[in-house]
Amino acid sequence: MKTRITAILLFTLVVSIWIPITPVEASSCGSHTDNGNGTCTAILKPGPEGLDAQIDQSFPTTNYGTKSTTYLGTRSPSAYPGGPYRGLLKFDLSSINGNVLDADLSIWEYQYDNYDNYGYFYRVTSDWDENTVTWNTQPSYNGTLITSFLFTTYRNYTKTTKDITPIVTDWVDGTYPNYGFYIRGSNEGAWTRVWFPSSDNATAAYRPELVITYEPSVGVGMINVSVNVSNVAPIFKSGTDVYEDPTSDSTSPTDEGTSVTFKATAEDANEDNYFLIICSSNAVTAEGGTGNAPSCDATEYCVSSSTTAASGSEVEASCSYTTTGAEAESNDWYAFVCDDVTGSICSSASQGTLVDGSESPFKVNHDPTFTALNVDGADDPGGDVVFTATASDSDTDGTSDIVQMFVCDNSGATSSGCNGTEYCSSTSVASNPSCTYNYPSVVEDGNYTVYGHVFDSHGLASASNPQTVDYTVNNVAPVVSNVIVNGSSDITLTENTTTSVDITATVTDNNSCEDLVTVESSLYRSTITYSGCDLDAEDDDDSCYAQVTCTVDSGTCSNNTDAIATYTCTVAVQFHADPTAANTEYPAENWLATVNAVDSALSDNTESAAGVEMNALVALDITETSISYGAVNAGGDTGATNQIVEVTATGNVGLDTDLNGNGDGMCISSFASPSCPAAKVDLNYQEYAAAGFTYGSGTDLSGTATELELNVPKTIDTGSIVIGAADTYWGIGLPGVITTGSYYGETIITAVLGETAGW
Repeated sequence: MKTRITAILLFTLVVSIWIPITPVEASSCGSHTDNGNGTCTAILKPGPEGLDAQIDQSFPTTNYGTKSTTYLGTRSPSAYPGGPYRGLLKFDLSSINGNVLDADLSIWEYQYDNYDNYGYFYRVTSDWDENTVTWNTQPSYNGTLITSFLFTTYRNYTKTTKDITPIVTDWVDGTYPNYGFYIRGSNEGAWTRVWFPSSDNATAAYRPELVITYEPSVGVGMINVSVNVSNVAPIFKSGTDVYEDPTSDSTSPTDEGTSVTFKATAEDANEDNYFLIICSSNAVTAEGGTGNAPSCDATEYCVSSSTTAASGSEVEASCSYTTTGAEAESNDWYAFVCDDVTGSICSSASQGTLVDGSESPFKVNHDPTFTALNVDGADDPGGDVVFTATASDSDTDGTSDIVQMFVCDNSGATSSGCNGTEYCSSTSVASNPSCTYNYPSVVEDGNYTVYGHVFDSHGLASASNPQTVDYTVNNVAPVVSNVIVNGSSDITLTENTTTSVDITATVTDNNSCEDLVTVESSLYRSTITYSGCDLDAEDDDDSCYAQVTCTVDSGTCSNNTDAIATYTCTVAVQFHADPTAANTEYPAENWLATVNAVDSALSDNTESAAGVEMNALVALDITETSISYGAVNAGGDTGATNQIVEVTATGNVGLDTDLNGNGDGMCISSFASPSCPAAKVDLNYQEYAAAGFTYGSGTDLSGTATELELNVPKTIDTGSIVIGAADTYWGIGLPGVITTGSYYGETIITAVLGETAGW
């Protein structure tokens, strides 16, 4: 008889062959052991190609498809994180063709602690992938227990075998799809971990083993059939073509230094993998040999990795070419697909057919040239300068490129502008872009570095970015204004000491108030003028107080963007400073102040718009506080012997004096006013004069103030202080009859503004 046998061969070619066989006599065990009694034995003990995996709840996204052991149970979560562990195990039963008589599963148990745990085996009910399965993606399983293995105390790779004929029978005859076993420990508490080697274990003897005895189906035999199938070239998949992604055309060219990417999908009648290769010419060489990519006869832009072309599962291939700038603007390309087999063949060329800019050629955008950044000069605060770039772009494909410049601080820039501070930006021009920078109204003088960045009309930066140049802000002189002396009030001095006089002013410097180095003031009598009182050497404390340091007022000049500061200059004016009031030496004058502000190179000074008067200070001091006439007889006098009292000027004028006695005379024992309670010496018995005299020729003292033309000079500064001083002379006579005793009285000496001629 003749029986028709159908076999599926390499290259998915279906071949039908009629050959004569005798079903009863032909061996139908194939590669399995023929037991000689009409049965076959298959020993399935796969290596790393076997399908098994561990899953771990503690690491739910980790795949353990290549782990050499399969853990069950749990370690100590606190000491050794891990678990519960479970396993998946599947045997390939596609070679079993017939009635299963017996199926025995063996694993090699390992347990090194003093506890028992069972490995429970269940039927998996959904598909899984050894290389991707994790705890989170584990398959479902049926809860009916198929078999169990006892892992008892101290087992060291001990072989244990279980009969699983029913489930293997169900898988072979198609009752259930074969998704393998789901394995878990009966106890998943702490310290329950056991394990057995997987198909990836280095010791082949310990790998899981399934032994199946079966009776092959009657009338079915296995023979080896071969056929030579000719290789054909792959082609670009119907309805598709090669393309650039993104497009590289005149509107959106590929910037030099970046990549143009080519993509295509091929189909292959032999379902071979394929390479996509992009060449500069219509010529390609297939290298042949699996894994050997083709090569271009001219310039090779790129070649993809080996890519799947299996029917219905075609994968798009891609490759990229990184431009260097040495390319022309427009570059033709030719795409080929070549199969990845021995005897490789390539397709005919394609240059793309989409007509959307993604077809050949690809366009390269070259960076603009930028050789220098220039500035037109310097200006004052509030002025401006012009920056000009020596720059252009030679690209002309489509529309000639134009260039734009941004002038920035050193933070860099993009085609949208500066990343940091932008000083100015140009419009887009064919070459040499320029822009104007307006200085702030307040800015410190000096040189400032800026950074020029040039971009073309496609946003590509020049490789020469940035170019630098320094611009200059000129130093401008400060301006002093609003100088006021003593709050515009006349100055009243203090006897025999100094008086603080404030001079205030406003100083403006458009290079910033912080640019000021010194601010000083001079206070002087008006005819002295500032030129006579602008140096310390000209100080004399009578008419000139030069170079008094000023201090900036709190709350002004807070930072270098402030131009204006106010200052206060405090002058310690001596008590003898020249008065300018009426009846003094300088009644037609007043006191003025000039404030001088100096920056790093320039200065300005301004005098107060209005002067103030220095009031006359009429004041004296006496060196003796008592006069003792000594012992005088009744009816006698002091004759030519005088008592002297010195009078000094402690103000700013020359003096005369008013003299008078207090009360009605000198009282016995102690002074009393207004009259003596007992014996007295009348006031007129005392005499005085501005020079030495003999008693009887002096002026009698009275109770009424009487001016003595003493002519005390004004205290002056001649390099040192010269105190104005003059003496008064005193004598006394006594009546012929007077009570014996000591008599006491008081004399009042009052300062009087002296005539200027006596100063």
